[in-house]
Parts: sequence; structure tokens; C-alpha cells
Amino acid sequence: MTTKNLPSLRTAPTPEDLKLVRYFPQDYVALLGSINGNEELPAGISISAETRKQMVIQADRLSEIMADKRPRDETKAVMVLLSSFPRQAGNDSAADILYEAYSMACEEMPTWAIEEAARRWISGKCGAQHWAPSPPELRVAAETVVTIAKGKAAALRRLAAVRVEKKPTEIEKARVAAEIQKVLSHADVGDKKTRTAQGANAA
Repeated sequence: MTTKNLPSLRTAPTPEDLKLVRYFPQDYVALLGSINGNEELPAGISISAETRKQMVIQADRLSEIMADKRPRDETKAVMVLLSSFPRQAGNDSAADILYEAYSMACEEMPTWAIEEAARRWISGKCGAQHWAPSPPELRVAAETVVTIAKGKAAALRRLAAVRVEKKPTEIEKARVAAEIQKVLSHADVGDKKTRTAQGANAA
């Protein structure tokens, strides 16, 4: 996934931006699944400095589009929805009312999130059993898109910051082995003394 030269939100989010919302690289998913309870990757698995840098760029971009404060314009998304399901011919008044209802329901939501919600609904990715979303359903779908983006930004930041489990050196391994052997030797001496005492008492 290319993340260099990402544009400022002086312009609308680009298709490349929305890929960050829609998709998460499988190798990133695998890395997340490898993190242990100490927020470490197993020894032998590493993330390069350049990859970590790109992860931060991706996370920053997601945060930026989630904070999009440009004037909202849900016209495109709502018009696509209205034209995608059957309605009675000539019933323009009902369509106008529905448009206003969608607009009210999605108040304060970023335009890109509304458009992405409409795309997900039309693509059958919202799990709905009916075709046209109600205005509240479109709002929930847009909120879900933002939640997904937040989760991916958090996952990217987690990967960028994760430590790699320190692999013990040969010297450290030898020291640990010596300590274990020392403990075992003391245990053997103690067992022998106990057996000797028990034998003497039996005699």
C-alpha cells in the first residue's frame, strides 16, 4: 500500500485514503496476532524502521480524515442511494422528504463517511435484509465506518510502537543453565541427606 505524498485535507479524501479504511494488509493482521501479553513480537519477527514510519503515516492520515471539518455535502451519497432502489414514478415530493431526512440523520458526520456508508450498504456489506436504509440506519452505517477507521488507526500505531522480544544470547543461556544446574545439585544433596537420615533412623 503506497503511503508516500499523501495529500492534505485541503482536498477531499482520495481513493487511496479510503483504501486505508476498507482494507488492512494481511501481513499486518498476522503481526497483530503475534503480539504477546507484554506488547512484544516473538524473537525472530521484526518490523523495519521504514515500515514503522509508513504505519505512522497511515495512522496519521486516518486520524486526519476522521477529523475532517470541511463543509459537509452528502448530496452525492444520498442521490446514489435514492436512485438505487425502486420508488413510485413521479413521487418527487416523497424523495425530497427522504433526502431531507437522510441529511438530518447524518448531521455532523464527515462527507466521506456518509459516502462510504452508502457504498457499503449498496454493496451488501451492512448485513441488512432490506434494500434502502432508513435515515437512522444510514447514520449508524456512517458511524460504523468511522469506528472501523479509528480501530485501524489504533492498530497501526500499536504495530509501529511494538517491541521485539529480546532473544537471549549464548552467554545468557549458559548462565541460566548453570543456575538451573546449581539448584538441581543442591536439591540432590538435600535428597541424599534425607535418605541417609531415614536409613539411620530405620536401623
